[in-house]
Amino acid sequence: MSQYAVWNEKTHGWEIINKLGHIQYLDVPNLSSVVDIGLLGTRCLHEMPVKPNKTTAMGRMLDALNRPLYLIDTRRDGTGAQSSWSPREFATIIPAMVRKPMEFLHLPAAAPSIGLLDEDRKVRKAGKVLPWQEFKRQYDTALTNESVDVVRAYVEAAAAVGGMAIILCAEPYCPDFDALAQEHQEEYYCHRFTLAQRVVQSILAARNDSVDVKLINLELSDFVKSGRYWTPLSQCYKY
Repeated sequence: MSQYAVWNEKTHGWEIINKLGHIQYLDVPNLSSVVDIGLLGTRCLHEMPVKPNKTTAMGRMLDALNRPLYLIDTRRDGTGAQSSWSPREFATIIPAMVRKPMEFLHLPAAAPSIGLLDEDRKVRKAGKVLPWQEFKRQYDTALTNESVDVVRAYVEAAAAVGGMAIILCAEPYCPDFDALAQEHQEEYYCHRFTLAQRVVQSILAARNDSVDVKLINLELSDFVKSGRYWTPLSQCYKY
């Protein structure tokens, strides 16, 4: 475990402690009654136009949220295919397009293990598929409460200043996932959905009925298609 989070009741905030024993303090003086968690995939559900390019479109979409952002990269490698969507884009180029404060974080502790990813690649190389339910089970079992708390700490700290923490990974959000055939579910399942559910459960269990949690699904191709009329899809969870 690279870091863990501890709630400090006296200071009413989170302390994130790394392996060196250094502490980052995240104040949560007043948590709003609704906590938003963004979910973002680097792949798009629909085909993107040539212009604007994806990096520019991503910057515009995040800027359109008009709120402070923590962008939490939960990919194990911290980069996509052909080295795209790396910290070069998410930590430098895109934040320069966003007018509100934005911080990029890479949290590999919240990613699937190297062993699980290697197993998935080995199965695919053999022309088969590791069922997404099994991938989810193994990921959920290995995901520690300490890692969930680190994500939760950033989620609550962002919400306390009117902002939003966004969990980033690869696959697009498919709104009719449950109705898809198994083969298409394999294509669209992403561990960030399981991680988000664990974070939601942790918040609701700790905050009782004082807060509602909304998952905000950020789909880049929908944003480009809708333009200024864009409204991201959301799901609300109550205690």
